[in-house]
Amino acid sequence: ALTIEGGNVTATATGENGYGLYANNCVEIDGSTEAGAVSVTATGTGDNAAIYAENGIITLTDADITATAVNADAIRAERGDLTIEGGNVTATATGTGEDVGGLYASDAVEISDESVVNASGSQYGIYSGGNVTISDGNVTAEGTSESGIYTTGSISIAKNGEADITVTARGGEYGIYSNGGDVSIENCEVNATGTASDAISANIITLTNATVTAEGANGISTSSGALIINGGP
Repeated sequence: ALTIEGGNVTATATGENGYGLYANNCVEIDGSTEAGAVSVTATGTGDNAAIYAENGIITLTDADITATAVNADAIRAERGDLTIEGGNVTATATGTGEDVGGLYASDAVEISDESVVNASGSQYGIYSGGNVTISDGNVTAEGTSESGIYTTGSISIAKNGEADITVTARGGEYGIYSNGGDVSIENCEVNATGTASDAISANIITLTNATVTAEGANGISTSSGALIINGGP
């Protein structure tokens, strides 16, 4: 594993294809320990991510993270979850390629504990091969050509206790897209824009005590189930 606790780290790849931070299994960056605050700036080159875990999870806790990549994902958990627990994370991916997004996880993406996340990419802002759960924080996800937030699982945006959640998702196609799962938005504010398709799309969409703004070719669209609206803000 690659573990960083406290301090300031700048990791810049200068080779033709290089990672900023690479681990064969897990990456853990933690600013909540006795070691104190942690700040990490990582830059990848070629087709490689700025922060990359090849066979494990990525956990970012109370950390200041700036990750930048070209023709690749900025932060990528290849075979595991990506968890953000507090702190400020800015992940930016530009250029062309098969996967060019701010945040990528083959499994779940979880964001909590007053996290401030800005994820942008040429294709997608946030990509998950599992479920996306946002339970606290301010999240902005922008995908220029595809989706702001994309998953093959389900998406839950619901505050935990006294948490405060604001999510802004913009995509060249979809704002928020669950390809095969459901979307649940509860007790929070969500702004979604899908330029060429739906602002929010899923099998079943449930809105409970939420403030939702959806702008797209279609605003809110269900593919095989119901649109359920309970209460209001």
